[in-house]
Amino acid sequence: MSGVAWAGPVDDARRALDAAERRLDDAVRRRDEARKRLDDLRQRERDLPRRIEQAKQSIEANRRKAADAEQSLAEARQSADRAKSDAARLRPAVAESQARVAEARSRMEAARAKAWEEFEKRAEWVEARKRVDEAQQELTKATEACLAQLAQRPDYAAAAAQEAEARKTVETLRAAGPSEAPKLASASMAWMEAKNKVERMKRDAQDADANITAAKGRVAGAESGLKSLRDAYDKELAGRADYAALQEELRKRQLDFEQAKGELVKAETIVASAQKRISTLQSELAQAQAALRKAETDLTDAQRQQSQLAADLRDAEQRLRTAEQDEDRARRAVSDAERELRRRLEEEKRRTTK
Repeated sequence: MSGVAWAGPVDDARRALDAAERRLDDAVRRRDEARKRLDDLRQRERDLPRRIEQAKQSIEANRRKAADAEQSLAEARQSADRAKSDAARLRPAVAESQARVAEARSRMEAARAKAWEEFEKRAEWVEARKRVDEAQQELTKATEACLAQLAQRPDYAAAAAQEAEARKTVETLRAAGPSEAPKLASASMAWMEAKNKVERMKRDAQDADANITAAKGRVAGAESGLKSLRDAYDKELAGRADYAALQEELRKRQLDFEQAKGELVKAETIVASAQKRISTLQSELAQAQAALRKAETDLTDAQRQQSQLAADLRDAEQRLRTAEQDEDRARRAVSDAERELRRRLEEEKRRTTK
């Protein structure tokens, strides 16, 4: 005999029971899997009609959306085409109208220039112009006399000399090139301050000079008289029939131009709006078509699943019956193994008690 002791009938029965229980566990697992698959298929059977109906509704809705978008797109394109045609027709008209405005303005300005040329030969204008020139000459002489007197003052002479020296320093540093750039900035500031001081002294002296003040008053009076003549002649010119006719012609042409330009702007605005609308509708159409394709795919898939579902259900029901039969056999096998184990235990007990 072998060195390993024989386990005996009891151990054989225990091993047989363990094997039977494992087979039962496997059978129960297979039965549960078969039942779950059947439940899933039955749930799918209940869900599929709803999915099919939803897909059909989605197909119908997206077909309407696509049709509406296509119709709106066609209308928007027609609107854009009409507006483009209007704009193309109006552009030459606007250009021509603008040229007519320029022509009318040129004729009016030429007439005005000629009228003023004639007016400036009148004695009252020549005399008024002469008074302005004489007053200006008096102001110039008074200013020169004031500045000449200022130049005699020691404080002004010192300020002018300081300004001249500062300017000379700046010119020297500029000529020296980039190497003197750091000094140039401060020198330029010093020159600016010296220059401002000289100018301020000139202004203060002129503001305090009575002759300059009187001369400025005469210049202002002469220029006011000249302006009064100009204003009076403007009124006279506006009342002339030939000049008024030119003004009226310019006004009418300007109105025609503004109307034509307004129509062109309106047409171009319609074109831009239609183009934007077209872009939006193209996007909506593409979205509706994509959604339609998806709904059609969903419907086809659901109908295919529905066609296959009957066979799948039959197969799942058969698998469940088979699994349940296997489970029953496994349970009976376990019961048989348990009885066999009890029988052998009893035999072992009787044998050991003899």
